[in-house]
Amino acid sequence: MSSWNSYRRSAIFLNFNYTSSLQQLYGVPDSQVLHIHGSAANPTETLILGHGWEPEANLDPYRIYADPEDADMRVVEGQGLIDDYFKETFKPTEAVIETNAPFFARLSGVTEIFVMGHSVSSVDHPYFYEVMRNVTSLARWKVSYHGNVAGVLSGMTALGIPSEQTEFATLREF
Repeated sequence: MSSWNSYRRSAIFLNFNYTSSLQQLYGVPDSQVLHIHGSAANPTETLILGHGWEPEANLDPYRIYADPEDADMRVVEGQGLIDDYFKETFKPTEAVIETNAPFFARLSGVTEIFVMGHSVSSVDHPYFYEVMRNVTSLARWKVSYHGNVAGVLSGMTALGIPSEQTEFATLREF
């Protein structure tokens, strides 16, 4: 497998990170990077947060109705603001994938995929499935790991990517 650095000028990047590290450190043009959950560099963009968090209706989370004498209104109002923020930035994975369908369609000619600095955890599997749906079924995967390879190996196995199409390396080996 070739080095990811040799492809940097023509590659396209699906970035789960909110930072512009690819652009600033490696000179990757903005047009080649999709920040799937938003970019911290864009002050007008709402960042999409959450890890499979499903908002639950809790009619009295701070015991304001059960014990109004003991409720601290500063805490109640502060928690309300925080709850509203998380509801606004909740990661609606299916909607994010649908909104970014043109990016995923650009993957049709991709034959090599580099997964760098991602745990390949199940919360992001829908994004990986969308990548898999759009690239050639024979695409080769090079996946980085930190410390122990078992976690990313488990994630790749759960995705159903054949082991003969997968190579693992530390980020330093990239």
